[in-house]
Amino acid sequence: MKKIIPLILSVFVVFACKNDTKVKDVASSQTLTQKEEKKVEDKVDNSQKDNNIISPCSLIGIEELSKILKVDKNSIKFSDNSHSGQYSKICGVVWGDNNRIHFSLQSNPLPGEIDDFGKSFIDSKIENGDMGYPAGGKPYKYEKLSGFDDVAAFNKDLRRVFWKYNPDYVFSIYFNAGFSSSKMKKYALDISKIVNKNFSKKLK
Repeated sequence: MKKIIPLILSVFVVFACKNDTKVKDVASSQTLTQKEEKKVEDKVDNSQKDNNIISPCSLIGIEELSKILKVDKNSIKFSDNSHSGQYSKICGVVWGDNNRIHFSLQSNPLPGEIDDFGKSFIDSKIENGDMGYPAGGKPYKYEKLSGFDDVAAFNKDLRRVFWKYNPDYVFSIYFNAGFSSSKMKKYALDISKIVNKNFSKKLK
């Protein structure tokens, strides 16, 4: 199982606009035997029964986003075609001239096997980063952020923020809106406070 955990922690979904051809994320190059793959799939399927995976766009309102982003609320739309993975849910927010944000919520795929999935996931972003493009290029490492309820990380080149909700959940935001690094950090922090509060109610 020790071989499987690093692979699980390395898998995540990255969004890019049509012009983002230089930035791509690559999953771990580690390989699994067919027996190991089946073992992971069985555990993931069983763990998803109580995973509380919901669309992260349901955790914040248009008016709240409008105030945070300083954007006319009438121009904001949820693009909630919620891509669903075995342990993730993704949705988007769009406004103006092709401005967008992508939210994702990921849950611990192997509860009982990974004690603190959230911390392990984000620590991996800080220590190892995401693999560069082309494969083998310099990794995109994340900086640790403060002010969040728990551990969080940010990469300015990928325009992405991750934060831990509790040991079993990680949220992330990908910005495609021309914001500066300081604004992306601030907006992510403000959004996280609302999202965390509303998600805690969903888990009760």
